[in-house]
Parts: sequence; C-alpha cells; structure tokens
Amino acid sequence: MKTVAVSARAKTLINILKQAQKGGLILRSPEGREFVITEIDEKKIWHDAAKKHFSEAYDDEDSIYDNL
Repeated sequence: MKTVAVSARAKTLINILKQAQKGGLILRSPEGREFVITEIDEKKIWHDAAKKHFSEAYDDEDSIYDNL
C-alpha cells in the first residue's frame, strides 16, 4: 500500500476526504471500478496487531487469560 500526500489546493479530493471522516466511502470510477476511502485509526490497528500476536502465542493451557 502506498501513501500519497494531498495538496490543499485539490478541493474536490479534500471534500471527498471530509466526507470520509464521517464514515467510509466507496468511490466509483467512470469505468465502474470501486475504491474504498476510510479514515485509519492507528491506535486500533496497533491494538489489534498486539492482540493477534498475543493470541497466536497463547497456549490453550493458560486458562488465566481466557477472559481477555
């Protein structure tokens, strides 16, 4: 995945990004291709990755962690 900086002068794209802040958007190109635009919650991404890593390392015999 690539990150692209958006110029403040790109008014149409800025308006689309403002709409995406309220909830995800699906953009449809003139050819019918669809793209998802959504805000990234970096804190949630790191939390989910840590939880996944912990779950993969978790041994079924470690029942003290069952209620996490």
